[in-house]
Amino acid sequence: MAEKTPEEMREAVLAIREKMAAAAREAGRDPAEIQLCAACKTRTAETVAASAALPIDVFGENHVQELCANFDAGAYCGKPSHFIGHLQTNKIKKVLGRASLIQSVGSEHLLTAIEKKFNIKFKLADVRNLKNVGDLLDLVARMVG
Repeated sequence: MAEKTPEEMREAVLAIREKMAAAAREAGRDPAEIQLCAACKTRTAETVAASAALPIDVFGENHVQELCANFDAGAYCGKPSHFIGHLQTNKIKKVLGRASLIQSVGSEHLLTAIEKKFNIKFKLADVRNLKNVGDLLDLVARMVG
């Protein structure tokens, strides 16, 4: 797929924002509380940096090596990045400090490895009862802070 021009990217993001706002209002929510996470998916650091000027709240990466490369290059321009792919336990160390959130934890083994790296202890029942990412953030905030 060819890279979009900056104008095409801007138009695409604004169209997505309009759809998000309409869906939020339909659900009785404030559109301002909904965040747009853009999956970078093999885009160059230059393209990611150019898109950081757009109304994108968070960048999502599903490959550790791309997260590291874009983060280290400053491509997110200070905006947060989330890890949205399958995380292997041997790559946790690379993600920590670069991703502000790991969006999924696929096994108890991975959860235990993350606990060791963060020096925190989850109760598996707490994790299973989470309804959304915000609940996980609240849980971690209570445990860390």
